[in-house]
Amino acid sequence: MQSAVSPGLRPGAGGPDPVDPTVVFEVLGNERSRAILGAVGREALTASEIAETVTIPISTVYRHLETLTEAGLLEESIRIDPRGRNRKEYARDVNSLSVRLGGDFAITLE
Repeated sequence: MQSAVSPGLRPGAGGPDPVDPTVVFEVLGNERSRAILGAVGREALTASEIAETVTIPISTVYRHLETLTEAGLLEESIRIDPRGRNRKEYARDVNSLSVRLGGDFAITLE
């Protein structure tokens, strides 16, 4: 028997964006993704800074950053460098995660 999964909601400037609960749970089920989320707080870090903090190879960090960003858990921005070496940086894009069990299973990121 297959169960239906309702998209959750993610607050945004233009209103809530849909969140796929399956994707969020898959990402959170990965130990390295959780380590990256733990290292990244509201202060943005570059991929290199994250790799140093969690001692994960940089190539693996990039792969997880993409997944975490697509899942809506991290926000990507550009760190401006006066010498022209601008780099992407990542900050946590959620404070909490709520799961609603009932008639329509849903997830909300806040």
